[in-house]
Amino acid sequence: MLRYIFIALFFWFSIPHFLCAQKADPNKFDFNRIGKNVNSSYHESSPLVSPDGSTLYFTRTNHPDNKKGTDGGQDIWFSEKQPNGKWGPAQHMKSPLNNRRFNEVMWISPDGNYLLVRGASKKKEDGLAITTRKGDSWSTPTPLDVKDFLKMRKGRFSGATMNSDMSVLILYFSEKDNDKFSDLYVSFRVSGTAYSTPMRLESLNTRRDEFAPYLSQDDRTLYFASNRPGGHGGMDIYWAERMDDTWLRWSKPMNIGKPINTDGFDAYFSLDNEGNAFSTRTYPGTVGNSLDILGLIPKPPVLTLSGTILDKSTQMPAQVSLELINVHAKVDTFFYNNEGGYYEINLPQDYEYDFKIALGSKTLISQQLKTPKIKQDSTMVLDFEIDAPKKLASLSGLVLNKNTNLPVECEIKINGPENFTTNNDAFDGAYGVELAKEGSYEITINTEGFLAVSLPVEIEAEHFDNGYILDIYLSPLEVGTTVRLDNVFFDFDKASLKTTSYGALDKVVEFLEGTPSMQIEISGHTDNVGNDQYNRKLSKDRARAVKKYLVSQGIAEWRITSQGYGADKPEVANDSDENRAINRRVEFTILDM
Repeated sequence: MLRYIFIALFFWFSIPHFLCAQKADPNKFDFNRIGKNVNSSYHESSPLVSPDGSTLYFTRTNHPDNKKGTDGGQDIWFSEKQPNGKWGPAQHMKSPLNNRRFNEVMWISPDGNYLLVRGASKKKEDGLAITTRKGDSWSTPTPLDVKDFLKMRKGRFSGATMNSDMSVLILYFSEKDNDKFSDLYVSFRVSGTAYSTPMRLESLNTRRDEFAPYLSQDDRTLYFASNRPGGHGGMDIYWAERMDDTWLRWSKPMNIGKPINTDGFDAYFSLDNEGNAFSTRTYPGTVGNSLDILGLIPKPPVLTLSGTILDKSTQMPAQVSLELINVHAKVDTFFYNNEGGYYEINLPQDYEYDFKIALGSKTLISQQLKTPKIKQDSTMVLDFEIDAPKKLASLSGLVLNKNTNLPVECEIKINGPENFTTNNDAFDGAYGVELAKEGSYEITINTEGFLAVSLPVEIEAEHFDNGYILDIYLSPLEVGTTVRLDNVFFDFDKASLKTTSYGALDKVVEFLEGTPSMQIEISGHTDNVGNDQYNRKLSKDRARAVKKYLVSQGIAEWRITSQGYGADKPEVANDSDENRAINRRVEFTILDM
């Protein structure tokens, strides 16, 4: 029978079977309307879903098709789930059910073939009865003989549920005349349809209202409604765990929490085998009898990938970056930068990722990761220990056209204690690498249309924190281009080449071999110290020595001219020892391509 005449809402949730052990998280569900096949302008209440989730039983009040029509009658209706997952049109339960004014399904057996319904006989609205499925219909309800129940039951409302083998009844009623508040009781089957005198469940009852009991499929968890203090609204759903087989000892009832409970009236909770839950929600103070059945559809379960990345030698957080790239269309990328060495990211299930741990531009770990399919929120832990240096030295700069100062896009090779190959940025010419080891490095650029360059760089550990900046200017391969020959050395005040010069000159040989039609001039230059005539002769002799070496290595003599300019063409003013050292040089200039 109706407890409240307000606006009623059925709610359909999907929740984990372990809901009894935790509050429902509102962030894990989306609201969804079940549809107009079940909703109507009449008052529906007391939803009860079959364990297999195929049938939803509920009561509908004052419908013209009810046994008592619109004169306050409450009948059993049901809806069947369709192949598309939606609920079909509501159907009125036919005879021999709906045989009194207030009809209700209060329990469904695990196999769906037995129903506990309200009423012991056509003459009595009170009492309980069992009906059995017969094909597409149901048998005439068989009354249950619960000793002293009709004598004890004096309040306005009553009802019950059962355990899975029908050996235990959980009832609600009041022993006070016309009392609108009920308490919970337990009764045990004695034989057949006979049950013992109900006993109060003292650990569950309060001075307030407890009603609408529902047992989970394992017979361990009891859900019921109560308006006890501390709830969210007028009536909330609670749960408690059975502590032993006496059925008298229960854990402290816990509020099931939001979003199932609201600041309105929430009661009549039931679950199917998949965790889909239903309840009735009503709001006092609203005119009329109206109904919406809403659903809480579960969001896809979340897979959390987490772990630590530690330096193997120190067991301290490794200062590295972590990157995940989805190999499908969508790319999910994040970088680990946590002083605690901990990373965490939520990933969709059944996806493939490239998983990389890098130290600067150097990849330390690279592997493919496929996330598994999951049925509930799960955590996947991947811990790493890596050999990571404590510090890195940054080496960066620009690669520019020497004549125009415009960026030159190129490949840069860095060889030394560590070897790198990288490309600079085509937009601004910038490059950058991070070196983990100190020592002597050589930067080599050999790109089409420009003279190749090889530059030495000395990386020292004490300067790691400051970084190194080296801008590189490339000379275009065109007539008139002049290139300084670094690392060409002579004996003091002589024109004899030191053997340490051969490496630099061999690169000139290699370059000329690659451009067989090119002609060049080798030019020698001095500073302004000493006699001009002597300086011109020394510079000319040194230029000839360079030409002689190139010819000795197979370059045709006609391709090379030599000239000494003394101090006539300084690069900078001869006003310091440093500048005079710059002006003492050997160059070559392209004369013809």
